[in-house]
Amino acid sequence: TGILSLYNRGDRRRWYWPCPHCGEYFQPCGDVVAGFRDIADPVLASEAAYIQCPSCSGRIMPEQKRELNGRGVWLRDGESINADGSRYGDPRRSRIASFWMEGPAAAYQTLSQLVYKLLTAEQEYETTGSEETLRAVINTDWGLPYLPRASMEQRESELLEQRAEPVPSRSVPDGVNFLVATVDVQAGRHRRFVVQVTGYG
Repeated sequence: TGILSLYNRGDRRRWYWPCPHCGEYFQPCGDVVAGFRDIADPVLASEAAYIQCPSCSGRIMPEQKRELNGRGVWLRDGESINADGSRYGDPRRSRIASFWMEGPAAAYQTLSQLVYKLLTAEQEYETTGSEETLRAVINTDWGLPYLPRASMEQRESELLEQRAEPVPSRSVPDGVNFLVATVDVQAGRHRRFVVQVTGYG
């Protein structure tokens, strides 16, 4: 978080590419990398990866990166750009010029390498439970701050808790046709049974 706090003190510039299909500018970041999640084999998945324009869904192939980096622009936080290159908005002002470019635009690594490293790090995490390699890949290769998986799971449970509706204890809500009870045995230092009752309607 040290470098992230320095970035946040500055004018928060991000790197944008113009889409070669529609001309709209977008950030070449992890959110626009597509074509690899449904393929189980990391090698095949990494070879199938491409960038997808968020405006027109046009497919941008990895070999176009050099050309698009040559046409890219830095935009400050609060600043936008039209397809014709006109800038508008209220850009953040600071005495520090801070820059953030994510992995898909980095010149020193191919998109295939990025995706392969991510998928193999995720597999390692699933197998061993260790987040070390995954953290290094997310931070160093993808250029993103790492949020520990335990924190992500905690946030998901908090979102579910926020959606909870008040139901009196030992009652079944209207519309529920049947109940299913599941029991999970938790081993370890704090051994226990976790029971959950789910209603289906």
